[in-house]
Amino acid sequence: MTSVDFHAQCESYVRISIKDLNGKYGVYLDTDHPDQHRYPNVKVAACELAAGHPGECEMFVEGEGSGGEPYQGYWLAWHHRSKYDELQDTYRWAIHSACCPAQSPTGWHCNRYANHGGGHAFNIEN
Repeated sequence: MTSVDFHAQCESYVRISIKDLNGKYGVYLDTDHPDQHRYPNVKVAACELAAGHPGECEMFVEGEGSGGEPYQGYWLAWHHRSKYDELQDTYRWAIHSACCPAQSPTGWHCNRYANHGGGHAFNIEN
C-alpha cells in the first residue's frame, strides 16, 4: 500500500437491523462496532468514504450477476454522523447496475457505483 491509495476514513457507523442481518446479504454485514464496550454485540456498517466527504455515507455490500445475467450492486447509504454522536439505525439500500471503473495509481478498484458524485473510495484489504 502506498500513500496514494490511503485516505483517512469517515468513521461514521450505522446499526444493521436484525432483518438485514438474517437476510440474503447478512454474512457481509456481520461486523461488530469497534467500541464494543459502549455497543456490545451491535453489528454495524462503516462508511468507506474519506473523512469530511460531502453527501451520504456509503458502504458496498455485494454485487451479483454472471453468465449473461445483468449486474446488480448493493450498497448501504445513510446520513453522516460523527463517531461521537449516538449510533443511528436509519439507512437505505441503494442498487446500481454498474460499479465505478476507476482504479488507483497502484491498481485498486473504486468500490463505489458508476457515475457517483464526489471522490473515489479505494479500500485496501491487508
